[in-house]
Amino acid sequence: MDRIALSAALDRDVPFVSADAHLDLLIDAAARSRHAVIPVVDDERGVIGLVTHHGLREALVRRSLESLLVAEDLAEPVQPLRVYQSLRDALRVMNAGGHEVVPVVDGAAGTTLVGVISRAAVLEAYERHLTHVV
Repeated sequence: MDRIALSAALDRDVPFVSADAHLDLLIDAAARSRHAVIPVVDDERGVIGLVTHHGLREALVRRSLESLLVAEDLAEPVQPLRVYQSLRDALRVMNAGGHEVVPVVDGAAGTTLVGVISRAAVLEAYERHLTHVV
């Protein structure tokens, strides 16, 4: 797994929202997502964190605050992965943080969101790799 780039499992087509997005935009992004998280980004598309579907449900239950909440209020901080890292790095980060999905940013110094990687996609990419090796 160390030799397999995480780009083999990267989902680049992921909806995201800006930090000041209100609940209606979060709900729309959640409806379009294949994952149970919505990345929250700043003005430069830098990762602030992830809003989980669970967190979004909790916010909807507390409807009295709906007009005041923005995505940044619900975003849970998460250390993003870099596109050059391996599938093993992805699993290590997921296991350490208890995440099923982790955002991926560009290059060594970059912070721009390029997509997300999920545990399921990591395992699928590893299985594809094994079928070509064997």
